[in-house]
Amino acid sequence: MAPLAGLAKGEMAGMRILSRPEKLPEFTFVDGAGATKTMADFKGKVTLLNLWATWCAPCKLEMPALNALQGAMGGKDFEVLAINMDSRDAGKPREWLKDNRIDHLTYYADTPGKIFQALRGAGRASGLPVTLLINRDGCLVGALDGAAEWHSEDAKALVKGAIGGR
Repeated sequence: MAPLAGLAKGEMAGMRILSRPEKLPEFTFVDGAGATKTMADFKGKVTLLNLWATWCAPCKLEMPALNALQGAMGGKDFEVLAINMDSRDAGKPREWLKDNRIDHLTYYADTPGKIFQALRGAGRASGLPVTLLINRDGCLVGALDGAAEWHSEDAKALVKGAIGGR
């Protein structure tokens, strides 16, 4: 993880790189069609897991940058996995994404908020937004609380480092 730690700088200075990868707690979420998903569905890809909600101003602030990062780097090796945590009106987050032209991110949701609770219980989330950098094996390698500029050159370098760190 030492090379990755050196990339947590500038716009990514808040990213805490773990000294060794950690297994994530088990959790499920749903895709836009309502199908249940787990992190195992993304194994083999570096994943930037972001928990967000429409009532969270910093979350909404960073969504265009997450969208741009997915548009620029998403593919067979990397995916931004933005999971909405709104618990009431299921249509509101989809409408917000459409209204704000967030068109590179796939819609995922955890309306019961179980992911946040699991991550908080594991000491990996204290509020929204929270973003986790997950390696190809599905293990946590870095975490950032709060919003960040995800389409910055610093963020791209960090993602490239994680992709290269097989």
